[in-house]
Amino acid sequence: MSRIFSNYVEKAKRILDQNWTGSYTKPAPSLYPHQWNWDSGFIAIGRSHYDTNRAILEIETLFDAQWQNGMVPQIVFNPDALGNYFPEPDFWQTDRSSKAPPGKLTSGITMPPVHALAVEKVYLNARRPRTVLPFLERIYPKLLALHSYLYRERDPNDEGLAYICHPWESGIDNSPTWDTPSNGFQWTGLPYRHTNGKIWSMA
Repeated sequence: MSRIFSNYVEKAKRILDQNWTGSYTKPAPSLYPHQWNWDSGFIAIGRSHYDTNRAILEIETLFDAQWQNGMVPQIVFNPDALGNYFPEPDFWQTDRSSKAPPGKLTSGITMPPVHALAVEKVYLNARRPRTVLPFLERIYPKLLALHSYLYRERDPNDEGLAYICHPWESGIDNSPTWDTPSNGFQWTGLPYRHTNGKIWSMA
């Protein structure tokens, strides 16, 4: 590994460690204080190269908020960090669903399933792979439930292609790709307040 590349790796590790909460990694210290589905999957892959235990905890913390129907939510909210992001739990009202995980604050949508890949990388990159086996035993039924949910509820025509029901589920929610499809909707009578802007300068 070249010295320049090695320096970037060390900087990346420092950022992940600075954003570590004790059970998951914040994507950004101020702007994104909660746990994001996709982010945690890729963060676990990164951590798998140097910190197996945190990579495992990252994934397990996310799946602790798995819905009873198998869905893994797009966001797991930190109750101690509410107030600076929109939409928060009061908007989603997921507690009204019988399938929502009790005691957890989550969004009501999901994201692309990168978690099985992340789990595989945690195992393959571990210095002592045998120590990861108990984690594999715990997480396998949860991964199976997630993929079963996608086949059952997101592939109605049995095409082998799961659909998303909201642009945010794509993981590229701010992409201009959505501009043209969104133009087909009439956005009237929907008051909103964008709370993220007030902390962008701190992110």
